[in-house]
Amino acid sequence: MKWTPRLRGAGIGAIACREGVLARKARQGKVVPDSAALFLNRDGQPLDKDGLDTLRQRFIKEAIKEKVIRPEDRFSPHDLKRKGITDTQGTGAEKKDAAGLSETMMKTYDKSVPTVKP
Repeated sequence: MKWTPRLRGAGIGAIACREGVLARKARQGKVVPDSAALFLNRDGQPLDKDGLDTLRQRFIKEAIKEKVIRPEDRFSPHDLKRKGITDTQGTGAEKKDAAGLSETMMKTYDKSVPTVKP
């Protein structure tokens, strides 16, 4: 997958947020984890699944409130994965390798419409 300007901006923003949390915790004299985790909770610890689920729900609610998406356009992490795999350029084998999925899972996640000769 290529880094688009939008994706790069999101990544830079996430790293800046993480660094802010770690710096705040260090100033407070609290132990700062030596972790490569990108998303941290308020204590500076890596987000667990429940924390990530809560964060995603807040994000979706805020996007609906700000009219970025409509309520009927809510999406799940699996929808994001489906979209990413479907939009990835390349052959089915290249997509499968990039996604790290089995052939069976590729059938679930890749919703590309095949190009066929008339």
